[in-house]
This record gives sequence, structure tokens and C-alpha cells, in this order.
Amino acid sequence: MSRKLTPLEVKLCWIPNRRFLYGIRFLKLVLGFVAGLVIFNNVSAQSCEDAIVTTSPDVRYLNNGDGTITDQHHGLMWKRCNEGKGGSNCELFTGTLTYTWQEAMQLAETINTSGGFAGHADWRLPNLKELASLVEEQCSTPALNETFFPGAQFNPSSAAYWSSSPSNPHAQFTNNAGWLLDFKFGNNIRVTREFKAYVRFVR
Repeated sequence: MSRKLTPLEVKLCWIPNRRFLYGIRFLKLVLGFVAGLVIFNNVSAQSCEDAIVTTSPDVRYLNNGDGTITDQHHGLMWKRCNEGKGGSNCELFTGTLTYTWQEAMQLAETINTSGGFAGHADWRLPNLKELASLVEEQCSTPALNETFFPGAQFNPSSAAYWSSSPSNPHAQFTNNAGWLLDFKFGNNIRVTREFKAYVRFVR
């Protein structure tokens, strides 16, 4: 036959349970914070589906060993790292990461008139079609071949890179719109040219 617990018994049962619940809540906060740091610092794992045919295979690219990658299919040379990053695997932060459209255009000119990069002084912002040619449809976060383009910058909401392609007049942006390519999933985005986005140059 069951009996009613005394106030002391209730207290003895409640305290451990309450501490347990507080412990679980604290653990969740810690795990959430760590997960946020992992995503923000761009070390979350790329996700790929083997059932989807690769659109950016390794055989298409040539690592020139000087910070550039040659796309042998399209005849383009890309900077291996996006602007603001460097190192053998683009693991180092070397400067500003995001730019407005006008700042990105000006940065290319500055690089070219200051000695260039890897022996070339004709770097430019890629158009939307050129940028889209890098998309690896088999993968996401980022949708990019990480063997040849490691350390691609992205945050929890996007991995938007500027293209040089202007946008048709839009009610929201009038004549001041441009196209981005979001390498988180490989989709195009039309935004104001004052938006701050990542940059990868081509020649």
C-alpha cells in the first residue's frame, strides 16, 4: 500500500532532481556555445552526397603552387584563398574578409597596380557565370571543391561572394544592385552593392 511522503522526504528527493535539471541546462548552454564557435570559425564539416554526380572534380584543376588554381576546363586562373585569408591551406586570417561591391572592384585594381599577385597583374572580380562554375553541386557548406579551394569563408547564414555582374533595376535597390553567389548551397542572391560579402579574384 502506498503512503504519502513526508515533507523531509519530498525535499530530499527534490534537491538532487533539481540539481540534475540545472546540470542538464548548463550542459546544453555549454554545448550550444561551443557549437556556435565551431560554426562561426568556419570549421564545421562539409556535407556531400555521393549519389549526386560531381560538378567540380579534382581532375579539372591544377594547383600551381603559388597561391593560384588553374581551371583547365574553363581556362581561368583563380586565387586559391578568398581575400583576407592566406597560408598553404587558407587557414590564416591576413586582412579584411568582407567588402562592398565597389570596395571589391577597387581592391582588384589596387592589387594589380601594386605588383600584382603570383606574377600576374590582371586580377578581377569574376562575373556570375564564372563564379557559378566553381559550385560543387554534390556538396554544401560549402558547395565548393575543398581540395583546391580550402578554408572557404562562410558563417551560419551564408557564404556569399561578390560577382562583377550588375543586376537589372530592382524596386528595392533601384540601380544599385549586384549579384552574389552563396557557396553555402550554391544559389544566386541579388542585393544592394553596399552589402558586405566575401571576395575571390580570377584572371
